[in-house]
Amino acid sequence: MRIKKLLAASIIAGSFIFTPNICEYKTISVAHAEIQNYVGVGEYIGSDDETPAKAKQRAKEYAERNALEQAGVAILSYTSVENNIVTKDVIEIAAGGILNIIDVKNESLPIANESGYIKYRATVTAQIDTEKLDEAIKEFFKRDENSRSIILDQNESLKKTVNDLQKRIKELENQIENANTKQEKNKIKENFAEIDKDALFAQKLEAANKLNDNEKYIEAINLYNEAIEIKSNDSSAYFGRAYAQQSLKKYDSAIEDYKKATEIDPKNEKAYYNCGNAYFEMKNYVEAISNYNEAIKINPNYSTAYNNRGNAYYYLGDYEQAILDYDKTIEVNPNLSEVYFNRGSFYFEFEEYELAISDFNKYIEFEPNDPDGYYMRGQCYQKVGNLLKAQEDLKIIEQLGYEY
Repeated sequence: MRIKKLLAASIIAGSFIFTPNICEYKTISVAHAEIQNYVGVGEYIGSDDETPAKAKQRAKEYAERNALEQAGVAILSYTSVENNIVTKDVIEIAAGGILNIIDVKNESLPIANESGYIKYRATVTAQIDTEKLDEAIKEFFKRDENSRSIILDQNESLKKTVNDLQKRIKELENQIENANTKQEKNKIKENFAEIDKDALFAQKLEAANKLNDNEKYIEAINLYNEAIEIKSNDSSAYFGRAYAQQSLKKYDSAIEDYKKATEIDPKNEKAYYNCGNAYFEMKNYVEAISNYNEAIKINPNYSTAYNNRGNAYYYLGDYEQAILDYDKTIEVNPNLSEVYFNRGSFYFEFEEYELAISDFNKYIEFEPNDPDGYYMRGQCYQKVGNLLKAQEDLKIIEQLGYEY
């Protein structure tokens, strides 16, 4: 049976069996393409133990994020989309790849006399080309549903990390200004070391995620390794490294990292889901189902987990459970195109041709440029003796530039 299966990605959907375009996206509603400027400010505290260049770089990174957040708010106000799909976070993610820094101003501000700490403030001016942004948003929506979800989750996680670091830096500044005793100063040094470690971890993680996004998996793994050396109790680095390993078809290593991610974060539904997919690729359908079960326990509306679990049940010969999972997938997400293909293929195999035709019709509505839908529907028409319809589907396949 032909099947369509979805994988959840760390940053980007790779070369999977199928990449649906579930959501309809309209272009940004501006009269013409234009360049827009946004100013962001970031601060970081440096001590006499580190180089000013490192502290300035951290301040600049925070300033760039601040500029992106401002762009997200401003651009959202004149963006036209179907069903309010584009959010401020989507714009931030898309803009991050095309942000052009045209000016950086640095300030060095001593915090307290003879403290040894300096506050570095960066003010960046960033440009965004709205035409390029529109294309970047379109590319974002070409990713499958789980990939988009994970990208948004990781962006939100990084934002929270940066916001937390900024808050801790502000608290540290207040502590430095009020420190009098040696004990207070030593405590500040300990706090600073912890902040510096977390900032370096976030920097490595973000860079690794971008490498995953660009399918540079070996380089990404190296950076995830460095991030894990800095902070070994954060599930996100293990998840990202697992995805890179999975993309390189190193399934055993990927599974090990997904398990580590769920050990640290037992509510990480996407780690269970991707672990299930890794087992599926290894044809270990029992373990795949076990992991899909865990993902569904955490998120009972996890449509792609039902879809993929249905595929696994099919390969185990449990056809009753397979069809139940395909039905459940449609119940929780009637816009997931793959499931109509899968259920249609299931019906075809069991000679329920009219039911199969109905599902392939639905699949073609979602995916009019995929020849597989027309091929399978044509096979159904041939089985029921409607050769005219079968020939019509064959012609469409040829018009799409495919041969069977």
